[in-house]
Amino acid sequence: MRGRTFCASDWGETMVRSVKGKSKSNTSKTLILAASVLAGTGGGSAEAALESYFQAGFNGCDATMLAAFWNKPFTEAKAEADRKIVQNGETGIRNVKVALRAARDAGSACTFFDTGLSFGDAETLAGFWGRSIDDAKTKVGMLFTAGRGAEVHAILRQ
Repeated sequence: MRGRTFCASDWGETMVRSVKGKSKSNTSKTLILAASVLAGTGGGSAEAALESYFQAGFNGCDATMLAAFWNKPFTEAKAEADRKIVQNGETGIRNVKVALRAARDAGSACTFFDTGLSFGDAETLAGFWGRSIDDAKTKVGMLFTAGRGAEVHAILRQ
């Protein structure tokens, strides 16, 4: 990860991605631990925050853009979005979406490394789009920045 500082938020995102293939009980423990790191809390409230954030359709790229827009560290921006969602439900989700739209309008962006996708995913997408791996990573960053990450995941599910 040249040019990036490894921090707890990176570790937490890695932990969330690494739960694929683990048993449900191990997955739950890992998600709670990752949520604690990301939200800066412990116990059930972090688990609820992680669930609400991702179930509302937000991802690491969104948190990266919110952090830049709100001028906060990644973990604080993620925790702020979590609080808005948990405390205000659908209104909180709408508020986070409005903030993301404003972040995009202000030029906030993310890269492939903020998406949670793997190098293997980049290879698959490069083949699908007929591009080099580096070009595919760039395109993924642009699609996630534009809020079109679901399109990328749909291609990967094919």
